[in-house]
Parts: sequence; structure tokens; C-alpha cells
Amino acid sequence: HLIELKCNLFLCGGVGTGKTMFCAELVKRNTHRCPRYFCACDLAYLTNSKRVDLLSSLKHCELFILDEISDIGLINESFLNDLIDKLYNNDCIFVLCGNVSKDFLNSLNIKVLSRLNANGLEVCEFLGEDLRIAKINK
Repeated sequence: HLIELKCNLFLCGGVGTGKTMFCAELVKRNTHRCPRYFCACDLAYLTNSKRVDLLSSLKHCELFILDEISDIGLINESFLNDLIDKLYNNDCIFVLCGNVSKDFLNSLNIKVLSRLNANGLEVCEFLGEDLRIAKINK
């Protein structure tokens, strides 16, 4: 079954609440959309040539997931803006995911926030206990 996404998503909540598992399902169920999944720290350490390669590889990407967004500040700001522009111009669905609160959105630079909101932005808060700890305690 497909999980149809019609707008950008911001997935937030505590550690172990299932956000990354949900993102993995998005990737599995949307292979037709050429999904790309990255952790923010992975993008932070790309060399300039790798950044250019990544941007050019997004031509057919319709779903881009950026996990561990608490590390988004590590990403070079001009690269982040170029990335957001590329995804926005391709009408790509953008999913931000992290162990953060809803208020984290307010810390994003205005260009990123504007691009996210332009195609609509749904906030999904994952509540509850750490599922990995709960599994161990059973």
C-alpha cells in the first residue's frame, strides 16, 4: 500500500517514538517517487564537490527526508538554501524529522520555513514512551 503525501511533513517527538521507522516506511512505500533519506549530520560533512553531486542527483526526487534535524545547524547555510530551492523547484515533498518539539520550526531560517509552508506543511507529533525501552522491559 502507498502512503500518499500531499504536502511537506514535520515529524517531531521524543526519542524512540517511531519517527524514523515511519520515515523508513515512507521510503519503502514511495519508491516510485525516487525518495532520498539523509541524516542532517551526513549532509553537514559533504565536501563541496559532493554537495554539487547531490544537488544534481535530485532531478527526479519527489520525496526528500531529512532526519535528526536537531543537527541542521551543522549544515552550511548556503548549501541548505540551495537544497531547499532545488526541492521546492522540483515540487518535491520534504519531510523533516527529529527528536525535537514543535517549537523547533521557529528556529529554522526564514527561507527554509517559507519554502516548507509554500506547499503546505503538516506537523505530526509522536507522543509516548521510547518504544525500544518498552520492548526491553516486557
